[in-house]
Amino acid sequence: MKIHEHKDFILKLIKQWCLSNKENFSLDDFQSRGGENFILKLHDNYSNLEAIITCECGSNFSFMKMDNQFQLSNFYKHIKKLNCSLMKELVKKDDKQKRTNVQTSSPVQSQPLILGLG
Repeated sequence: MKIHEHKDFILKLIKQWCLSNKENFSLDDFQSRGGENFILKLHDNYSNLEAIITCECGSNFSFMKMDNQFQLSNFYKHIKKLNCSLMKELVKKDDKQKRTNVQTSSPVQSQPLILGLG
C-alpha cells in the first residue's frame, strides 16, 4: 500500500468511527474532518510507516503499523474523554443548534386580537 492509500484508509476509519459513535456524544452530526479538526501526517521512517495525528486542541498522537494496520485507539480515547477542547466545542455547537431548532419548530402561539371600544 502506498502512503496516500494508508492516509485515505485512516481517514475512512476515523469517519466510520465518528458515524458509529455520534449517539454516544448526543451529537446529531459528528464528522471529524481531516485538515479541519485534525491534521494527519504519514512518514516513511526506514520502511516503518508512522502516522501522526494532531488534534485541533493541540494534542498529538503517534501510531505505528501493527499487523499491517494502524491502531487509532489512543485518538479515539482522547475524543471519548470529552476533555478535548474540540469535542467540547462540537458538543456546545450541537446543543445550541438543537435549542435553535426547537425554538423555530415549535408552533407559534398566536395572541388573541383585542379590539378596544372607544
